[in-house]
Amino acid sequence: MSAPATAPSGAPRPSAPVPAPPTAPPPSVPPAPSKASPPSPRRRPVPTPAPSVLSRARRAVVGFFRNDDRGTRLLISLALAVAFVGTIYYWTRGALLYGADNIGIYRAGDFWASPHSDYILPSLAAWVFPNNPSHALYLSTGMEAFCACFAAQFFTRQLLRRSFTGGRLLAAGAIAAGLYLVSPVAISYWYVGLLTNLNLSSSAYFVVLGFLVKFLKSISTGRRFGWLDTVLLGLAAGLSAPDSIPNEIRMIGITLVLFLGAVVIALGAFRRTPAEAKATYASVARIVVVGAPIAAVLLFYPLYLFITSPGFNLHSVGSVAAYYSTRFTSTSYNTIWATLRLEGRVTFQHTLYYYGYSKNPLMILASFAWPALALVVPAVIVAAWEFPDRLLVSAALLISVPGVLWEAGSNPPFGTVHDQLTALLPYGDTLLQTYSLTLILLSKLFPALVAFSVVTLGNFAGQLFSSGGGAAGAASSPGRASVLRPPFDSDGRRHSGWGRISGILLATGLTAVIAASALPIYNGQVERTTWAPDQEGFEIPSAYAEARAALLNGSTPTVLLLPEIDTYFTTSWGYNGANGFYTNFYYPASFIVPRYYGEYALFVNNTAQNYSIATNPLVPQMPTERTLNLSFPSIDTARTATATGGLRYSFGASKAFSITGSTWLQVQLPYTNTSFLPDAVAAGNVWVGVQTEAGGVAWYVLGSASNALVPSMSNGTLTADLLLDAPDSGSPANLSRIGGISVQIREPARTFGVVSAPISVEAIQGSNISTQWLGMMRGLGVSYLMVDWTISAGAAEPRTLVNDTLVQLADRGYLYPDFTSSDLVVYRLATGG
Repeated sequence: MSAPATAPSGAPRPSAPVPAPPTAPPPSVPPAPSKASPPSPRRRPVPTPAPSVLSRARRAVVGFFRNDDRGTRLLISLALAVAFVGTIYYWTRGALLYGADNIGIYRAGDFWASPHSDYILPSLAAWVFPNNPSHALYLSTGMEAFCACFAAQFFTRQLLRRSFTGGRLLAAGAIAAGLYLVSPVAISYWYVGLLTNLNLSSSAYFVVLGFLVKFLKSISTGRRFGWLDTVLLGLAAGLSAPDSIPNEIRMIGITLVLFLGAVVIALGAFRRTPAEAKATYASVARIVVVGAPIAAVLLFYPLYLFITSPGFNLHSVGSVAAYYSTRFTSTSYNTIWATLRLEGRVTFQHTLYYYGYSKNPLMILASFAWPALALVVPAVIVAAWEFPDRLLVSAALLISVPGVLWEAGSNPPFGTVHDQLTALLPYGDTLLQTYSLTLILLSKLFPALVAFSVVTLGNFAGQLFSSGGGAAGAASSPGRASVLRPPFDSDGRRHSGWGRISGILLATGLTAVIAASALPIYNGQVERTTWAPDQEGFEIPSAYAEARAALLNGSTPTVLLLPEIDTYFTTSWGYNGANGFYTNFYYPASFIVPRYYGEYALFVNNTAQNYSIATNPLVPQMPTERTLNLSFPSIDTARTATATGGLRYSFGASKAFSITGSTWLQVQLPYTNTSFLPDAVAAGNVWVGVQTEAGGVAWYVLGSASNALVPSMSNGTLTADLLLDAPDSGSPANLSRIGGISVQIREPARTFGVVSAPISVEAIQGSNISTQWLGMMRGLGVSYLMVDWTISAGAAEPRTLVNDTLVQLADRGYLYPDFTSSDLVVYRLATGG
């Protein structure tokens, strides 16, 4: 018999068995029915109904706006755009703002006249307000400002999102977006910058820069660049081309350099495993195979228009390069101090508000705060701390600092380096003009770098006041209450209440100070011009719409515009901008202006000659016998140097002579410097003056128009035909008492050995229409001629010359008035006969 089991030590001993309680009798159960019931079915879970399409769409929309603070960023962009457009609307009272290179959209169909990304939003706005170009302007400007602000935030967040999180990252994006709207580029480029900076192409380029940063982050961490990001990068690159072929080429070149730089850095600067290297090669291949073709398709049509242009194409680039080669290298507007302030633009010197940047202490401080916060402060932070986005900020600095130095051109301190580099580039300064980097690239990097500095300094202030704030500071940083931490979010610590307030106040104050550089935007001075200093904005006269209706009455004609105009012109009613105004305002009619022949047509010699023949058809009618033939035997001893560094010769007659009744005067000038004088004439720097006995001088610019023709220049003799009643400057004085002829060379010349004596003078009896003119009009398909008497600047023809041309054409039966007003006259042109 086995021994009973003993309980383990410490375990309770089992008690005696407890008898079970008495069992209660079962309750009575009713008898089962006679017919057996079927067994109960097994219960299954009730299926949840699928969400409706509307519910899924609502959830997707909510997720879109909540993801990555996107909804807040959209609201910030909207608020900034409304404030910016509202400010402009206030001081223009709703007037138009279009001018300079931004030539405007006046109807929804105008997009087809120039299919380009920059014309998408203006065309949509013109569709919303088909009969009110002013409302369409402010709607399109608002939409463009909204897109620019959102794109600026996207780039800034991509640049800094590993260093800042939450509210600080949101603040950095908002500061960059706001400062981009009022950057110095918008001021120094006048209202060209106000609108050019907001074009959809500028917003798209912000997106390109953002995705390049994202691409660099992906390949630096061994991850593949996403397919969606690749497609979006290609779309943004295709839409980012400016509405200027040279700027488009520069933009593409800069983008390729940045992309290749990112690839080289990724492949050479980071150690990577085979898997990471494979991801890098795959990312590059995606962009080359998918992103680049998408961009190329979108860029194809503008480039196609360029290379097929009859007046300016790949074969004429050299002519434009020769024109620009000496214009943007060593002038005073692009000194190092001006370019540091991002104000290196030649026209900026001539604005009415330029004095503020040299005399107003607040504007001086604000303009110098830009380079201080964009270059100096980030450089100090990069040198002092390691932080997640250190390499990206360093890369932005490495682009910005050489960019500013490049803007200085041949000026010190690195002028010799600039000249050596441009000598290696095809077309030198024309390919990468000194101010191109500002408009395309630096205007986008500076706001992001300033935002980085402002938020970082705000964090410094928050730490300082939190550290000195007792318990709050001690709790956030035990043992280091008096030591500033790296000014980033990586440690996850929060500032105390006073710290947050001080940080916000400092960031807000710095932003306000730097935004003060845009005072001309806030007070409306940015729209005031030298020609109309009291005018802010402009309204298109009703006569233009009436003339458009007359021209487009059942046809789409080609129209020749008189007077001949330059690339830019000014009207008496306030327009100050590009000659493409006529092309856009009267679309689908075609206007023969310099743009008609292609971009930069006036800088191509043969195109400029054709345009001059079309708009200046008057030529002298040679007499059957000489009516006057005089010789001026000597040069006046009072040869003087002009204020421009040039020379002035005075040829005096032995006695006053009369040419009353004659229209033209032919002057033959012997010259000795066979290389200098032809170039000076081609540049419009040789003037001939007809001096009356009383002392008045009527000046003619040789070769500029039909009033001062140069029919020959060879064998050391320059022949000039002067239309005496149509001088370029001075009044057509009493020509019955002519006492002398003057020649002025308006560019620096080393010696007086240019023009020699004796000169001869011959009178010609009348004018005629050039024999080439009628054939040219037929070839161009011209059916109308418009005379715009409002053009007050930028016209190459004096008003008297236009009048003489109209008289000659009317005498031959070529003109039939079709529309007449005090400002505009439209003639139907009979090109037959």
